[in-house]
Amino acid sequence: MVVVSDIEYKILKDRLKELEFALAEYKWIEQEYKTIIQTALDGFWVADMKGRILEVNKSYCDLTGYTREELLWMSIPDLEINEKPQDTVKHIKKVMEMGQDRFESRHRCKDGKIIEIEASVSYVKERERMFVFLRDISEQKRAEAVLKESEEKYRALVENASDQIFMFDEEYKMISLNDATLRMFGKKRDEVIGKHISELFPKEIADKNIENIGRIFKTGQNYQVEEELVFGEQRIFVSSNLNPIKNTKGKTVAVMGIVRDITERKKAEEELKNYLREEEILSKAAVGRELKIIEMEKEVNELLAELGRDKKFKEI
Repeated sequence: MVVVSDIEYKILKDRLKELEFALAEYKWIEQEYKTIIQTALDGFWVADMKGRILEVNKSYCDLTGYTREELLWMSIPDLEINEKPQDTVKHIKKVMEMGQDRFESRHRCKDGKIIEIEASVSYVKERERMFVFLRDISEQKRAEAVLKESEEKYRALVENASDQIFMFDEEYKMISLNDATLRMFGKKRDEVIGKHISELFPKEIADKNIENIGRIFKTGQNYQVEEELVFGEQRIFVSSNLNPIKNTKGKTVAVMGIVRDITERKKAEEELKNYLREEEILSKAAVGRELKIIEMEKEVNELLAELGRDKKFKEI
């Protein structure tokens, strides 16, 4: 039995009181965090390093059609489609080494439906647990597939395209353009055809276009670039695809450009970045609280031991 003086006993007792109060506060915060997770729109897991699901929120239950009780009897391979069980084991080892991971995969729902998901995983070494946020990206994937098919199928339909499509010769003069490009200039066709780039764009933009088009004439290879353009007070983002037009001898005689306004896409990407940043903050907060609670429970046990009392918390 450990013998301590009255002063030491009082110090230990006061410290124990402080720790118990702080621990209670942290556990209250932890409960608040769990409430946020349970009401989050995205799915959420806690899994052990064998892939067994230990906790799951309502959103993932709604997403897959399984009840919480059913999921708590399942493991990752029961839901995962892209990976075989041995692949999942390797993936878990990778997460342990890296500390985190973000990837796309597919999960099987209770009714057999397949959903596309994006997973963001954080590994807590002290707890031997993985905290996993899962976002349904099925609609996004379907939209991307439709967009890709559309682009491949109708790229040649120049005049009816919503993209700006035009062609410049070796003297950097406009030799053809579609209706979308005419609308951008706000001019009639005969006011644009035959004009030099410098007559069509502000100097800064004209110089950049001459540089990009000159690259195609020099290399004979296509060139893609995303950039921000400023027209007076209007700022837009565009994706430009410049392609060489060659004669029978393989010489580049003109450059065709396909320009798409991607301003809305850029806004969406920025919104997604902000969302992922907030998600990362939540994940890090969870990890920090877990570690703090472990540390405090350990100190409480040590103080109780010094006071000759039984340990209050199970050591991990």
